[in-house]
Amino acid sequence: RAAVAVGGVAPAPVRLRETESALVGRTPDDLAVEASLNGLDDAISPETDVHATADYRRRVSRRLAARAIAAAVARA
Repeated sequence: RAAVAVGGVAPAPVRLRETESALVGRTPDDLAVEASLNGLDDAISPETDVHATADYRRRVSRRLAARAIAAAVARA
């Protein structure tokens, strides 16, 4: 089972169901995690504001989601 969500990239937190589906049944190594995040850009709609650009939020959300998944796997 996998549940993955990101915040700060839409008006409300976004559940990454495509990422979740891609992780289930696979060995969650670095390559699998990166591959599972391929649909991230389509799932989020960040806006540019005084704190960050939309492009920056896309890049950071990918990196932080990958780190969070790796941390969850390590704890499991």
